[in-house]
Amino acid sequence: MKFKIFSGFLPIAALLLASSLEAQNFQQMPIASGLTSDVIANGIGSSAISTSTDVDGVSYAFVSRDFQVNASSTPLTYGLPVNRLINSVVASTPGLSYQLPDYNSSNSLKLSTQNSSGTITFTTPIPAFKLYMLATSGSGASTVSAVVNFTDGTSQTFTGVAVPDWYDNTGFAVQGFGRINRTNDNLEASTTNPRLYQILLTIGAGNQSKPIQSVTVTKTSSAQGHANIFAFSADAYSDCAAPTLNAVGTLTSSSADVSWTAPTGTIASSYDIFLQHNQYSSYKRYLTYYHGDYRNFNYNSEFKPEYDLLLLGKRKLQYGRNEPKRMVFLRNIQNIVWRSNQHV
Repeated sequence: MKFKIFSGFLPIAALLLASSLEAQNFQQMPIASGLTSDVIANGIGSSAISTSTDVDGVSYAFVSRDFQVNASSTPLTYGLPVNRLINSVVASTPGLSYQLPDYNSSNSLKLSTQNSSGTITFTTPIPAFKLYMLATSGSGASTVSAVVNFTDGTSQTFTGVAVPDWYDNTGFAVQGFGRINRTNDNLEASTTNPRLYQILLTIGAGNQSKPIQSVTVTKTSSAQGHANIFAFSADAYSDCAAPTLNAVGTLTSSSADVSWTAPTGTIASSYDIFLQHNQYSSYKRYLTYYHGDYRNFNYNSEFKPEYDLLLLGKRKLQYGRNEPKRMVFLRNIQNIVWRSNQHV
């Protein structure tokens, strides 16, 4: 299957990068229960009031951008986002985001001592190829185990999971949002620290179709690090097999030929192509493509740094004898990142 797209904004480097990306369908996993500590200062008032404890065991907590010691304090130019949305900067997972828990309640599963444990239960269990944990460790690195619990009562255990210290380590999803001392409200700004890290848990092939109910995390290291788990997201499972994106064909400064090879097994009966804002999924422009036909699309005004082009597979389902067949989205087959170089 093949189509040609024209645009006044189409960096060749971005197209070449896109051909190597894996098919991924990222979904946030809202938490229903299991968080134990409020470690993010927010709103107006002392940080000791808007938090219940620290991140690191020695009085330092995270800070939200809307934090002010009093109403006359200078507004912060740093801090965790007020909307609590973390867009991961890890290059291998473009489009992956996390939703931090409410800053006004417990927002971390904090594990300070060896063998301390907690279970995070999700609001809506979903099956997944991969599970991503957003976490950090204060006052030194921690090692944890993670037991992924499925709705059928089975589980998958991960041991020796490293949670890096919150300063200066690699693999972070976000960095440079500052911190505050809960004992005196002294703020520390930084463009590179603290950091929240993206930790991958790859679900085994035999478990990928099972909805994930919860994750039990246990600190196994005896060192002083304080592990803090904040959020989870997933590369959601689908039985609709992803095709292989072929090498990009003819390239010019304003167009490209993009094609893919159909997979074996359960495949999509048709495809949709649409532009989606890479921070606001509700902002979409559909470029419809059906059953192997292709069209030339000329949407110069839409190919902008803040938009991605996504190709999604759909399958026909019969919802009753007298009802028409309906199309449903199943899997994000390819995220072709058309952005300016600084976003690639």
